[in-house]
Amino acid sequence: MKKLEFDIDMKQGDQSNYNFVVKVTPDQKKKAHEAVIREYQKDAVQPGFRKGHVPLHMVEKLANQATVFMATLEDLVNDAIQQIVTTYSDKRWIGQIYNLDTSDFKDEQTEGTVSFSLDVFPEVTAKNDTWKKQKVEAYETKVTQEDIDATVDQLRSSYATFDDVDTVDESSLMRLKISFLDKKGVALGNGKNQYLGQEELSVHPTIQKLFLKKKKGDVVNVDYAKGSVITLLQYSGEGDAETISCEIVDIKQKVLPDLNQEFIDKTFSKDDNITSIEVLREKIEETLLKNKQENGLYEWIDAYLSSIQFSFDVAVPKTLIEEEVKNRMHHLSHQLGGEKGLQAYLERMGKEESDKYVETIRQAAVASIHKYFIMKYVADDLKLDIDRDKAQANGEVEQKLYDKLVK
Repeated sequence: MKKLEFDIDMKQGDQSNYNFVVKVTPDQKKKAHEAVIREYQKDAVQPGFRKGHVPLHMVEKLANQATVFMATLEDLVNDAIQQIVTTYSDKRWIGQIYNLDTSDFKDEQTEGTVSFSLDVFPEVTAKNDTWKKQKVEAYETKVTQEDIDATVDQLRSSYATFDDVDTVDESSLMRLKISFLDKKGVALGNGKNQYLGQEELSVHPTIQKLFLKKKKGDVVNVDYAKGSVITLLQYSGEGDAETISCEIVDIKQKVLPDLNQEFIDKTFSKDDNITSIEVLREKIEETLLKNKQENGLYEWIDAYLSSIQFSFDVAVPKTLIEEEVKNRMHHLSHQLGGEKGLQAYLERMGKEESDKYVETIRQAAVASIHKYFIMKYVADDLKLDIDRDKAQANGEVEQKLYDKLVK
């Protein structure tokens, strides 16, 4: 069927989107309806007729009218979208339509309307030129001996051994048997093993109070409502957990190897080209400097964009916001062991707090998108030579923007 031409009213929305009202005449409804029936005819089977040759009036009677109506409406909307995209090809349309309203789309004998919204790529408007006067300074990158020492200790830690000890202290590593108990003290599920190490014991005062000076075989019970202090322990099975029971199964003490030539010889191969402690420290300094330069660049860019953002209006479309929120929630669920872990975590907060938490994630997503498109606007205004296909992946925009403004 030849695409239909519609009378379409288009009005700009307030969030980088446009709202459309499509007028559909009775004749257009009829043609779209007939096209749907012809499509159904191709697969229609009826005694006395070959497949695809059942008369249209019989196909009409055999077809589910509600399904035909929805298919007709879908075809009309798709044709309208194609007309919009073709007519306004200068705009960068993104995402799917939303806010679809078909309440005024009724029988074929009367004119009806279909309304919906569609997003466009964000539009950035500079409210003033204050951002051009923003003072900028180069960021500093300096690798200290303390930085190098800490990295050396991390390397030694990778080759540490663990000795059995009887009592927990700040440097211990524990293996716990975790059980979730109901209000009667009955275990729910099969329990799990959980490791707690130096980081948790030395940083979190609640965990210190719970486990320091405890011995192998001791059992520590924690109220489930406060259990999040133990590395976000969550119960997602059947029944209501009231208590987290932690039995100390094993206690180990980490012992770092001595930093000497023997350690160098055992740890590195000839291909590593690390032949002494001095060479190792030089390599570490080189790597740390590179990392600090990269991190310093992104921190500088973030601070710069924060300082100029009030000079711009950025209309961020719903499509991009929802996609960014979705990505952030997916990352969070991965940290919490999957979708069930995420849902359990949010349920533990309670509806009011979890709603606030999700809204915080949403606001962070909006802020991130704002800054990205402000950066793009500034880069375009400064006429930076950027390969757009590679820029987002390798930080080319950030580096060239910094070089232009500072160097």
